Order: sequence, then C-alpha cells, then structure tokens
Amino acid sequence: MKFLLLFPLLAAGALAQSGRLPINDLKAPQTRQDLEAIQKALSESLPGARAATVCIEIKDGSGSGVIVSPDGLVLTAAHVATAVKKNVTVVMEDGTKLKARTLGLVAGTDAAMIQI
Repeated sequence: MKFLLLFPLLAAGALAQSGRLPINDLKAPQTRQDLEAIQKALSESLPGARAATVCIEIKDGSGSGVIVSPDGLVLTAAHVATAVKKNVTVVMEDGTKLKARTLGLVAGTDAAMIQI
C-alpha cells in the first residue's frame, strides 16, 4: 500500500528532473575573469549572429527572423508571417532586399518558416 502512495510521488519527481536543462547546472560567474570569459565568447559569436539576423517586411509592418540554412530558410514568428504562401521582403544586414515567401506556420508555438 505504501508503494502505491509513494510511486506517484517518485514518478513526479523523476519527471520534474528529466526536464532540467544542463545550463541550470552551471554556476553563476564568481570572478572578474569569469565575466571576461563570457564577454569574450559573446564578442566572438556576435558577428555571425548579426549576419544571420534579418528584417522581414510585410504589408502591415515588419518583424525579425534568423537564417537557419544555407539555402535561405528563415525562422521567424507566426505573428510575423501571418499566413502561408505570402510574399514578403527579407532585408539583410547590409540592406540588401530579397524576395521571399512564407512556407508555413504554427500559431500554437508562434513559429514560422520563410524561404528566401
């Protein structure tokens, strides 16, 4: 009988632990050197992130997205794309404007894909 009462508690605890991300186990920066290492890592990764970030111009406004593949797939929010097979303009970091089209969206997760 005790097992029947204890099992749901153990299962709930195991389930809660399985959802933990490894980043939760990282310690907060403790020293100036820790902070400088974080700053250096961010500084080195930002140029690539900036180049992959785009502006998406739509009829009623604009939004942002991230190029996620060499063939021009852009991940954005569903509320930016608003509809499937919609023509949009993607503006690159250097100002270049490219024609693109929305491929699909999932409103429940607010995610959408655009093809340049």
